[in-house]
Amino acid sequence: MTAKFIINDDKLQLSLNMFKMNTSNYVPHENHSNAIYNHKEKVKAIRQRLIFMINCIKKEEMWTTIYR
Repeated sequence: MTAKFIINDDKLQLSLNMFKMNTSNYVPHENHSNAIYNHKEKVKAIRQRLIFMINCIKKEEMWTTIYR
């Protein structure tokens, strides 16, 4: 069973799309360790921001879950 969030926040939706884009389309080159480190830090920051925003939404009860 998966829970789907219905999100009315454009910025959060944009962050979710960026998170998907940054985590799925990235193929690092083995010599580019600095780029890989920067990418990991960016993904970590996005992930922390998403967790924070989702927790805020849960606290405010401005979210709806649909179970399929």
